[in-house]
Amino acid sequence: PVVQKGHLKGDEIDAVRTIFMRRVMTQNMWDEYQILEENNQLVLDGPKPSVPFYTFISGKEEDIWIDTLKNYADKSFILNADHYIHLDEPEFIAEKITEFISAEEALL
Repeated sequence: PVVQKGHLKGDEIDAVRTIFMRRVMTQNMWDEYQILEENNQLVLDGPKPSVPFYTFISGKEEDIWIDTLKNYADKSFILNADHYIHLDEPEFIAEKITEFISAEEALL
């Protein structure tokens, strides 16, 4: 996505592609992929954190991810963005995080 959005040039593109492939084309990543649904259920069945949990979700994700995160989070935002939402909506995310932190600080 950073390449597609034009954030990198020349040698940077080759370097990031190499690093990405080394990180994702591993047995550990494949093993994790094969048990995604099981892990989703473990999270939903387990205890929630004792701190507020806010999430930003790509509206282009699979329904299982959207539903899992919405059900788990105290507050969530579904954005019209790709998987790497911070590349598409950085200002919105920064604004909301600042609001959350300010609201939590006011409670202290």
